[in-house]
Amino acid sequence: MKIKICAVLLSILCSLSFMAGCASEIEEDVKIYCFSAGKADAFLISTDNSNVLIDCAESGFGDSIVNYLQSNNVNHLDYMIVTNFNKEHVGGAAKVINAIRVDNILQTRGESDITQYDKYIQATRDNNITPQTVKENYSFTLDEVEYTIIPPQKEVYDENDSENSSLIVSVKYKDCSFLFTSDIMDEAIKEFVDSNNEKYDFLKVPYHGDFQPAVEDLLVNINPKYALITSSADEKMDDALTSVLKQYGASVYFTKRAPVLLKCDGETIYMSYNPN
Repeated sequence: MKIKICAVLLSILCSLSFMAGCASEIEEDVKIYCFSAGKADAFLISTDNSNVLIDCAESGFGDSIVNYLQSNNVNHLDYMIVTNFNKEHVGGAAKVINAIRVDNILQTRGESDITQYDKYIQATRDNNITPQTVKENYSFTLDEVEYTIIPPQKEVYDENDSENSSLIVSVKYKDCSFLFTSDIMDEAIKEFVDSNNEKYDFLKVPYHGDFQPAVEDLLVNINPKYALITSSADEKMDDALTSVLKQYGASVYFTKRAPVLLKCDGETIYMSYNPN
């Protein structure tokens, strides 16, 4: 009788793992840790032999990123990707670069007049790193994980240039795919949709959950199963955005609740809140 009860409980727990099977049992090949950093982006993509950090949140969060990396025995980054130079993306970069070996840095075009950008540039100089500005689609593969960095299509956008000039990051591993859209707004969203013919399982929703009318076009275009919004705890979600995400069947996660952990074995994505 006890065995049957345990089996039933295990079945219930598995059903809560957001896809068939228990996330704890998966021998994941790829892990994506989405930091809970307020209205800011920071994502660590790891395999047995590689680590890629997309954005570094604000400067006050840099120490938290470093602590997480060190406590998880991440002693170097193959790539750091700075999608734009707003403080909620580049802010913690200097602290990471000064604490962890970074082999390569990919960045968007342009510059910024904020202090966090100056500290980032100084850290790259102090550590003899020359960031590469991505001007054309740039691809690399680490442990069978395929990365494609998609740059802005214009030299300058008439509106919201710092947001629309964000790098978009496509990540694919076997049958699983992930799209990180940084802060792109309507104009850049439409440009991506017009040129993209790929579907993605996971979407990092653009611009921290602020609704953009073109997001609906993006959802139709990529058809994600999961969507992630990076926002602060006191930020009210835009009802128009959450409504359209649900309309198109995406399960929505919020980093304001807790860090979010994705595990992927090449066929299935397991996504859950992670308190650590």
